[in-house]
Amino acid sequence: MAFNPVSPEDFARISNLMGRYQYLVDAGDEEGWVDLFTEDGAFQGLGPEADEQFRGREGLKGVVRMNVGNGGGRMRHNMVSLSAEYGDTTDEAHARYYMIGAITPPGQPTQVAIQVDVHTHLVRVGGEWKIRTNHMTQLA
Repeated sequence: MAFNPVSPEDFARISNLMGRYQYLVDAGDEEGWVDLFTEDGAFQGLGPEADEQFRGREGLKGVVRMNVGNGGGRMRHNMVSLSAEYGDTTDEAHARYYMIGAITPPGQPTQVAIQVDVHTHLVRVGGEWKIRTNHMTQLA
């Protein structure tokens, strides 16, 4: 299947959305982060049981809580190598990027805590891009 890149304007909007995604989850902003998703949005890739937990607005808040809890507020998500293409219509897009999670323990140098390959399915809702699903695959 041929690569169908999104327009420069849509790429900028998707890139901005995904950048906000990183900042909001690191800040522990549950409401702001969940607002980036559709009402039925889902976060996947942590295993079947967790995938069911992190679905819908209330379920997605658990991702933010988990991030803050596991990193003690010191985790920083870094998105690199973003690529985005349209789906069946120009109101649907698929983005892919690598996420490198770094943590800085007190008095220690920053360490890479996690590296994942992320596939994000986005849809345009009311003229605005929203995340329908965000699927992570941990890299070795």
